Amino acid sequence: MSSRLADPGSLLKYVPLNNHAKDLIRGNDEGWIGTEAYEEGPHGRSAGKFNGSSYVDLGDITDLDTSDFSIGGWVRTIVAGQTDLFAGKKPGLNPGWFLNINTSNQFNAFFNDNMGVGKNVSSSTLINTGGWFHVFATYDRSGLLTAYVSGEPEATGDISAGDGNSLANAVTLQIGATNSGFHWNGGLADFRIYTVALTALEVKELSRRPVPRG
Repeated sequence: MSSRLADPGSLLKYVPLNNHAKDLIRGNDEGWIGTEAYEEGPHGRSAGKFNGSSYVDLGDITDLDTSDFSIGGWVRTIVAGQTDLFAGKKPGLNPGWFLNINTSNQFNAFFNDNMGVGKNVSSSTLINTGGWFHVFATYDRSGLLTAYVSGEPEATGDISAGDGNSLANAVTLQIGATNSGFHWNGGLADFRIYTVALTALEVKELSRRPVPRG
């Protein structure tokens, strides 16, 4: 196992959503907004159940403003053909990032910075309703934004023109929603945020590991 996957020096947030919303790295009990609910998740473990208005608020995390980062987990959508955002820190047209399933049922990773450098990449795999999929995005600020599904890199975009620019904004990081008003309908589990751009081998390893009971 890669030492970075469990190292608190690179693993900023780990919220398994296994019958609680606790961050197992910092010990914070993150706040559910709306109805707190759980369902059976991947590998028979529990997962957060989001109803299109509920979400978990992680606070105003500034660690990702200028650094590399990686973010994702397990998702299960119950709707198709609409924009469903399941994580993000982005108010309207201001700088920020988000992860979503788009209207073509693809996993999508997006960002734009304070100097107008932006990128949007979408998977070739369709995230069909009902099933669990491991999705992850790695943001190498001097290289590529990469979208992964089931541990495989499926789309990349060059974001090196924004190296050193900022994603800072005044809103909180949310799971199950974003600050732009979009919410998630379905399940989320094993949500992780790293302050490094994970390698393809590290993302594949995460996709193959059972979700800890945590």
